[in-house]
Amino acid sequence: MKKILSLSVASLALCGTLNAADLKIAGSSTVYPFTSFVAEEYASIKNTKTPIVESLGTGGGFKVFCEGTTDISNASRPMKLSEFETCKKAGVTDIVGIMIGYDGIVLAQNKTNAPLNITKKELFLALAKEIPQNGKLIPNPYTNWNQINKNLP
Repeated sequence: MKKILSLSVASLALCGTLNAADLKIAGSSTVYPFTSFVAEEYASIKNTKTPIVESLGTGGGFKVFCEGTTDISNASRPMKLSEFETCKKAGVTDIVGIMIGYDGIVLAQNKTNAPLNITKKELFLALAKEIPQNGKLIPNPYTNWNQINKNLP
């Protein structure tokens, strides 16, 4: 985690030509908590105002970035070609992508419920893009948990 945080703070530091008080970041709601934390750490380390961070969703973040409203766009996916073309038409052409990490999924339930009885294999089969079958990878055919285990919903 410290390496990711250091990389993130360093990425903000690369925006050194910008006044941190004017630095605006917007995008993915799943990346928002992490970015807010990094922005606060950056401000603390640089002894400056905290950059403005907004949660607009990945597409919304790219939209305001292409309009020139923000300096950094958080995304939980790569920029689509159509979004890149929109940026290009608006004169935003010097775009650099930096992968900070991966999204994660957490299974949680109310402690008053019976324990969730699911295996790692069932989780894999439910979430994987491709699954092994007869020694090859095929597109995952499962759309419901009960197709993997009849005891699941």
